[in-house]
Amino acid sequence: MAHKMPEEICCHVVDDNAYVTEVVLEVKSHERIALFCEGVEVSRKGQLSVIIIGTTTKVYIFDILKLGKEAFNNGLRDILQDKTKEKLMFDCREDSDCLYHQFKVQLSGVLDLQLLEVMYRKTSSAPSSIDGACPSRRSEMVDAIDNVTGFVKCIEVHTKDKDVRKAMDRSWIGYDGKKWLKRPLQQSIEVYCCAKTSAMFTLFENLNGHGENLPRLRVASERYVNLLKDIPQRRFDRLETHTFLPLDIIQLEGTLTFPLANTKCVICQRLFTR
Repeated sequence: MAHKMPEEICCHVVDDNAYVTEVVLEVKSHERIALFCEGVEVSRKGQLSVIIIGTTTKVYIFDILKLGKEAFNNGLRDILQDKTKEKLMFDCREDSDCLYHQFKVQLSGVLDLQLLEVMYRKTSSAPSSIDGACPSRRSEMVDAIDNVTGFVKCIEVHTKDKDVRKAMDRSWIGYDGKKWLKRPLQQSIEVYCCAKTSAMFTLFENLNGHGENLPRLRVASERYVNLLKDIPQRRFDRLETHTFLPLDIIQLEGTLTFPLANTKCVICQRLFTR
């Protein structure tokens, strides 16, 4: 199925709480949506500016700076926590950390495209960052750790859509990202949000194949949602921001479970197999 180009997608800015419930009801009528957050250092310590929820034909930019926490009580929290509503996200970790610690929202129903790309690399003829077979013993897995790929790189490799790539240029945002906090929202923000939404649906279609990875992806995405959110006190250092896929996020092919975890990391508090 060919998805619409960014200029063909209708974009709506939702900045009045009187309309939040109506928009949420419209979004709920779709089986699958795209979701991402933008702001300054989006996380438990950063500042959330907007939440973008998109379908294949419409993009809604919820202006959280104007709407405030009331928006979440008007239906936004319900859809974000609805595990039956599939949400395409790309590296949901910081968005989840922000939504939970600042707005008490427990994301659910996420299909993380960053994880899907890793699965695609490992189960197809696509180039892999790791050569050779994966060791059977976990103590020998150091050389078999996968890298996670950034969104723009995924678009370049898996869609080869130069128009979408051009529309997603972020140079206008600046180094500190504070242009996300300026009002009224710039038209370039709307263009970017439409481009990213379109790209997320295209990426999902190109990587999903016949859906054979969806059961594993649902379980892995739930773990990704909780990865940073569940750390009692974050450090915001390279231990958290490295580009390696953390252990025990994606299950081995053919299973939906993980090895028994009985050893706790003294820093992040995650449990691992000894």
